[in-house]
Amino acid sequence: DPGSINGGLFRSEGFEVETIGRITDNLQVLAGFGALDAEVVRSDSLNPGDQIQGVPETTANLWLSYDWNDGPLEGLGVGAGAFYRGDIVTQFSQFVGTYETDSYLTADISSWYRTGLSNGVDLKFGLTMQNVFDEEYGVGGFGGGVQAGQPRTLIASVGIAMNL
Repeated sequence: DPGSINGGLFRSEGFEVETIGRITDNLQVLAGFGALDAEVVRSDSLNPGDQIQGVPETTANLWLSYDWNDGPLEGLGVGAGAFYRGDIVTQFSQFVGTYETDSYLTADISSWYRTGLSNGVDLKFGLTMQNVFDEEYGVGGFGGGVQAGQPRTLIASVGIAMNL
């Protein structure tokens, strides 16, 4: 059991930018990008310059959604997006050895239908497929292993949405 390490000097520098907006009355976009340099500066037990465990250097996402607001398809919506995460260190070298997971890109798709129940309250039915192309990827693990990322997953949902 490697235990835990407290103390030392760590540095994290970078930026993240995200935008949400409407391209048209029906088409929405959400996009983001982040770049982060997180490393050990000084420590009694960690190597200076090592990337901090579990922190990707780059991340990015793009999601587009389209809602029909009138006509025969009113209440129907569809969306699609892509999510990128750069390489990450999953354990420090003084434990079992430094290991980096590979970067990966996944894609999701979604559809939904909203119908009015009463003033400002909608019933929403949804269907989402995550990791559409069943990308195999690893996510950070502790104590000598890497966990497998989420495989292709189909999620059905029913909910109540309030229009405020």
